[in-house]
Amino acid sequence: MTRFKNTRNLRVQIAQSAARMLAKQECIDIQSARHKASARLHCSDKRQMPDNWEIEEALRQYQQLFQQNSQPAELVRLRQLAVEAMRSLAGFTPRLTGQVLTGTAGTETPIRLYLYAETPDAVALHLLENHIPFEQREIRLSYPKGLVRSRPLILFHAGEATLELVVLSPREHANPPLDPQSNRPHTGAALAQVEALVRGNSQ
Repeated sequence: MTRFKNTRNLRVQIAQSAARMLAKQECIDIQSARHKASARLHCSDKRQMPDNWEIEEALRQYQQLFQQNSQPAELVRLRQLAVEAMRSLAGFTPRLTGQVLTGTAGTETPIRLYLYAETPDAVALHLLENHIPFEQREIRLSYPKGLVRSRPLILFHAGEATLELVVLSPREHANPPLDPQSNRPHTGAALAQVEALVRGNSQ
């Protein structure tokens, strides 16, 4: 019983430490925050590592306790920017995903959108036509049955925010990537859903 309790306490401590790093923008993603937190707490046992959901819950609790006067307004700002971007990119069936959707985003959190296009060139051409500078990279995403696939990633800036456009095939509507928190296929939120979130937060 004592060993289980100590293991559980360590798991909670890692989650809370990772949450603080995310809230203070010391890390920009859960994976790097978990790695740094476990190193600080001298833990190398993967069985004691909190999962993404545990860290996000710890982050939510931290924000409610220590950032209640700033984080909600910042979240609304990022969601409003997401709505503007989704309207501009409507031809690619945009879907919002990540921390801006789940509600734990901070100042430096990127706005991540799934876009559906046959090739990333179609998205790149749209940005060029609208005189938006961008970078092209790749991102590795997890899929059901243990599959990991590389997908095009296009980044650009809107004011102080970074937008990450993950370009998926139209066929992936029926087989979307796994959500890191739930580990289940997740298509993200459509424009109308994000608009409703903004209206609800702004009231």
